[in-house]
Amino acid sequence: MVAKERTGDGYKLQQRIMMVHQGKSTEAVEVVKAAAQKLRKLKAEQSKMSKDLEERLKKVLTETQLAKAMNILNPAPQIKSSPPFYLLRRLDLTKKQQARIEKIEKTAKSEGAKAGKANDNSLQKAWDQILTEVLTEKDRKKLDELEKASQRLVFRAMLGGVDLTEEQFSKIDLIWRDAKKKASKHPETKLDIFRQAHAKIVKEVLTPKQREQLKKRGSGGHGSRRSPRVSGDGRQDKDKTRKNPAGTSD
Repeated sequence: MVAKERTGDGYKLQQRIMMVHQGKSTEAVEVVKAAAQKLRKLKAEQSKMSKDLEERLKKVLTETQLAKAMNILNPAPQIKSSPPFYLLRRLDLTKKQQARIEKIEKTAKSEGAKAGKANDNSLQKAWDQILTEVLTEKDRKKLDELEKASQRLVFRAMLGGVDLTEEQFSKIDLIWRDAKKKASKHPETKLDIFRQAHAKIVKEVLTPKQREQLKKRGSGGHGSRRSPRVSGDGRQDKDKTRKNPAGTSD
């Protein structure tokens, strides 16, 4: 019962973070950081519970049985990035463009339902079609700016809200994109990959002063426990987990 309640709380916190990233909430960045910190604490507690359970099962199960049991209890998260359709609502589109986008999205949903989750790439196809056939060059430029702003919000929240330079944002983006590619190929080690990426950012991108600020705020040195999204699209991918942040153009 406790585990279920904690999982529910974690999901609600992820949704709050997602809403701010998507511009659907007026909550301040400080509120989001506090929610993210609470989410990390919840996940740490869940991880401890899982380890405790594994130790107990070791006493009564064979190695093979234990592996099967843990795979059932802790299945590998499936990373599936969704294009940032929510950003389209922040563009100054004509009624004709809006109607065209609505039609494309409706078709994508229909095709996705028929294909099933495992083979569904309809959303990505729809996104590509919208970019090339519906949006103007001016729209695409504005969309790119919105994506970058959304991603920067993710990075700042992930790093305790420290101020970052343009150069640092660029370096962090490259590291995070590389982590997302690795995680998509090895979903079973997703969390470790993102934690390593977080540690690399802290060590190689942040200045000594920023690392000290991060440490004081209680977010440094332990790797990221957010479910990025993070995605490179500025959100957390869902565990999904976007976690689109993640992260973030996952």
